[in-house]
This record gives sequence, structure tokens and C-alpha cells, in this order.
Amino acid sequence: MNSALRCERDSVTSLVDPLTDGDERDLIWRIAARDLDAMRDLYFLYHRRLARFLASITTRRELLDEIVNETFVIVWRRAAEFRGDSRVSTWLMEIAWRHALARIPREQHLTASPASSKTEAEVGEVSGRDALERALSTLSAEHRALIELAYVGGYSCEEIGVIMKYPASTVQTRLFHARCRLRMAREAAVEPSAMCAQN
Repeated sequence: MNSALRCERDSVTSLVDPLTDGDERDLIWRIAARDLDAMRDLYFLYHRRLARFLASITTRRELLDEIVNETFVIVWRRAAEFRGDSRVSTWLMEIAWRHALARIPREQHLTASPASSKTEAEVGEVSGRDALERALSTLSAEHRALIELAYVGGYSCEEIGVIMKYPASTVQTRLFHARCRLRMAREAAVEPSAMCAQN
């Protein structure tokens, strides 16, 4: 077994020796041949990444877990259909995104998360990671997914287009708007008193 996957099983938080795309494609071909070891290895390699991506769309843990599991079931059933036109990670994210859209009401992924119930005194001024997390929570789930794919997952606009079924130009436009809204929300999170004065 690859040492990276062994580390994941031993609860190491990150892969120290990630597989190349060629190695991942080999896992898919082996899964197509009904290799259970390959399926287990792919699960350990991608479970956390898929869960993190889906967490940008829904905060419902039980739904997130269901979609992750459904994604792996589909991989098991349809591995033989993988033609290698994209990276394995792109293919997996596309399956997860499609099922998230089917399972999550449309209004939830087009609107922001519910506002925090904390009072202004409890919130105070924040900075750094707290401000970023608060700002991200104000974006629609679609915008959070775009940010997650582009800046955490490292996917290109073309790859995000494959995952989300948008033209690359649409991805660029929506990502631009997501960044603008994130910047404004982050500024508001860092300096709430300044934003209150403007309103």
C-alpha cells in the first residue's frame, strides 16, 4: 500500500506522499476491475477532501456524509465509464457537486448562510481566520464552493467548469463576484463598527 494512504489510515492529518494523477487513474482502472483494495485506497485518499468541499455547500453533517458516500458508490458503479478526459479529482468533485445540487434545495445553495445569533458585544472586532470564516459564511453556497475549489483545491477555471457544468468564462465571472463579496464581507467582519457607521 502507498505510504501516503497508510499515513491517512494512521490518522495523520495530511498526505505526506500524495499520488500522482497517473497513480489515481490506475486506482480507477483497478476499481473498474472490482478491486476492493483500490476502492478502499481511493476512499482514504479523497474522503476528507470531498467532505471539506461539500461543507462549503451545506452545514448539515448527515447530508454531507450521505453525499460523500453516494459519490463513492457511483465511483464503484461507474469506474469503467471514466475516460481520463479530466483529472480523477475533477471527476470526483463533479459527481459530488451534481449530487449536492440534487439533494440540497436550490434556494440554500444560492443564498448565504443564516446570520449569526451573536450580539455585537459578543462578536467585537475580529481579525485573521475568524474574519475570513465569518465572511465566507455570508456568501452563497455556490460562491463558497467556487472559492473552495479555486483557492483550496487549486482547480483551474476550466476544471471548475467541468465540475459545475459552467463555461470557463462563467466560472471566471462568478469567481470575480465571489472574491468581491468575500472582500467586502471580510472588511465588515474586521471592522463592524465602521460598517455600522456607514449604514
